[in-house]
Amino acid sequence: GSEMCIRDRENRVEKIVAVGWDKRVMAPCGRCREFLMQLGNPDAQVLVAEDTVVKVKDLLPYYWTGDNQ
Repeated sequence: GSEMCIRDRENRVEKIVAVGWDKRVMAPCGRCREFLMQLGNPDAQVLVAEDTVVKVKDLLPYYWTGDNQ
């Protein structure tokens, strides 16, 4: 899981896809969106549907950074 990613210092995500139990592409949950932003690449590409790719930052447009309090 995500803790192994951090532990092994594998923390750069360029592209990602979430797949449900039915093997269909789905948008990542809120927790995963938050985690992806914390990894520091807001421009990472996320496949949210079979033919739709968006950037992580577009999934969390009002992300809290500490600068925007």
